[in-house]
Amino acid sequence: MAALKIHKLILIIGLSTMVLIGIGTWIGMHYAVSDRSTNLSSLTVNHQKIGDNLDKDEYIVDEAMITKKFSAYYKKEYPDLIFIVKKKSSEIVGITLIHDRGIRTNFNATIEGPIENVIDKLGHNYKEKQLHNGFKSINFLDKDNKIKLSIICKHDKIKRIELYKK
Repeated sequence: MAALKIHKLILIIGLSTMVLIGIGTWIGMHYAVSDRSTNLSSLTVNHQKIGDNLDKDEYIVDEAMITKKFSAYYKKEYPDLIFIVKKKSSEIVGITLIHDRGIRTNFNATIEGPIENVIDKLGHNYKEKQLHNGFKSINFLDKDNKIKLSIICKHDKIKRIELYKK
């Protein structure tokens, strides 16, 4: 009789433990998935954003960066600001900025500017990755709009800005 009660008690404790582990896992996964997203749909670089149509007549095509579906464009006065554009629709799907310190963004990022300005503007929902030679990558992700902002920096100074649709 006593052995039966102990058996039931062990069974109840085991099932309770499994249920608690399941609930904890579900909460942890839900938190991890929903926590790391930032709305990036309104970010602009030199007044252009992902999803805008690029007036190709005002830009020079970069022959070295043409693929089957995409082309790269830049302006003569801004050769360090490159737009990746869908060939069929002229929609901007990527923006890359290197070297040019004069080009502005609406999220407080400039080349050679402090990364803290961007973090203050966009928040702390980012992933940081260490790269080689002291460089690091700060990545913000917009899961709803499928946009990624990647900023390469060294000594907390921005060296490269990449904004693109995933």
